[in-house]
Amino acid sequence: MYKLQFMAALICLVSQVKPDDPLWLSEVAIPATSSASTTNDGAIRGPLPEFANSAQLESYRAKVLEQWSSYLGKIELSEQSSPMVKVLEKVEHEPGLTRSLIEYETEPGQRVQAFVLEPSERPAGKSLPGVVIFHSTVENSIFQPVGLSGKDDSTSVSSDELRKAYALHLARRGFITLSPRNFLWPTNIGIAAKEQASAFHERQPKAKGMARMLLDSVKAVDVLCNWNGVDNKRLGAIGHSLGAKEVLYLAAFDERIVATVSSEGGLGIAQSNWDAPWYLGADCTKDNFAMDHHQLLAAVAPRAFLLIGGEASDGSASLPYLIEAQKAFFVSGKPSQLGFYNHKQGHHVTDESLARSIGWLEWQLK
Repeated sequence: MYKLQFMAALICLVSQVKPDDPLWLSEVAIPATSSASTTNDGAIRGPLPEFANSAQLESYRAKVLEQWSSYLGKIELSEQSSPMVKVLEKVEHEPGLTRSLIEYETEPGQRVQAFVLEPSERPAGKSLPGVVIFHSTVENSIFQPVGLSGKDDSTSVSSDELRKAYALHLARRGFITLSPRNFLWPTNIGIAAKEQASAFHERQPKAKGMARMLLDSVKAVDVLCNWNGVDNKRLGAIGHSLGAKEVLYLAAFDERIVATVSSEGGLGIAQSNWDAPWYLGADCTKDNFAMDHHQLLAAVAPRAFLLIGGEASDGSASLPYLIEAQKAFFVSGKPSQLGFYNHKQGHHVTDESLARSIGWLEWQLK
């Protein structure tokens, strides 16, 4: 059944390919129909309606984002509308690239740090596309996206970790990148998930951990938008594992993000540890919980979203959610804006998935 659906989707996709589209676009096509919208555990929770037109999609988008916002809860904020950024350090990362360590406030009284990695020079008057990069669950947090171990600039990282250095790969290709630290890291080295999540819930008892991650993600986009030389019309987001979870929510809630790549985060709630206290909490696994992440993915349409799987967190189990969400992309007239690449190599970033990720962002933003 999936093979027939894939062929139908491929025929539709090929008919929509433009001359300037990448040659590999057909390789990330996903099934086009929703007849297989079931998971291994049964029917998908909160299936999408059949959209007759884009107006119905917009109405659905507003409704579903309100539902998810209500579940995530509100964080008490200060009156500060745009983060005040302090540059702590600015150095040459490698010939042609400049790395800035910056700090700014997200949740009131909570300051985070981030790296901005960018080309050292650019043509006068020319702005560059910007991408927010979210690190995975590693001790060295923001050092991962820029290709450093965190110990010192001369310590090399493994080839596996270097493939996760999205900021480095993108900056070398003419992007301005910002890599913020997740709030579960009290400093740039060393995760303390349980402790940090507990402290957050004491400060903000009405909010889920993912509400804080979403706030931090939006603030990171704010900072990137205000960074000198960034083209605010060409913004993207990418993340692996933990970072993949963050980009899903950011893409759904922040329309400034034009293109997204989510690698091995576990799209469906049943596919990963979404019930952890620093994400959605235990309520999301209860029988009466009627939402799932295909709804957020539908809210991204028609903006571009590429899901990368390796059959660990994402893979064939993600297909039903993608099929369901594709209803929104089809009615928006942009079915090729939702893509799926399964490298089947587990919870890794492979050479091929890295190439597809970079290619996806370049296609959309450059």
